[in-house]
Amino acid sequence: MITENDKLINNFVLLQKRLLAEILSKYPECKSDRFLIALPKKGQILMGSEYWQFRRHGAGIEFTSVHSEVVDVHVGVTEPDFFDAYRLSLYAASIKKPHSLEEFEKRLEKIGKLGKIVAVRDSSWGHKGYKVSS
Repeated sequence: MITENDKLINNFVLLQKRLLAEILSKYPECKSDRFLIALPKKGQILMGSEYWQFRRHGAGIEFTSVHSEVVDVHVGVTEPDFFDAYRLSLYAASIKKPHSLEEFEKRLEKIGKLGKIVAVRDSSWGHKGYKVSS
């Protein structure tokens, strides 16, 4: 059974992929730079007809829409399919559908057991997360 959380997760993954594709096409030199030194500290990108602000932090990028949606890619910027419970909880709170980190961790484990996602570690930092099964 597909739940509201499943829809939220799917929407998040698709949005994150689009944002990362856009920023990496604008700043292609970041594809091989895990510290994102070539990326400006702050800026904006146009995705479709909407502007998104971005802020570089550590090895990640936080994107914020004009509607205050937040997508925080805190690690694995060059891995657009990679996501975790932390990213999902921040995004959910920003769209006024808050769920705890623990709720997302439990749901992701359950979806993983169904074979829809696989547990992985990002290639740069070894951070635990998930990718949608192929």
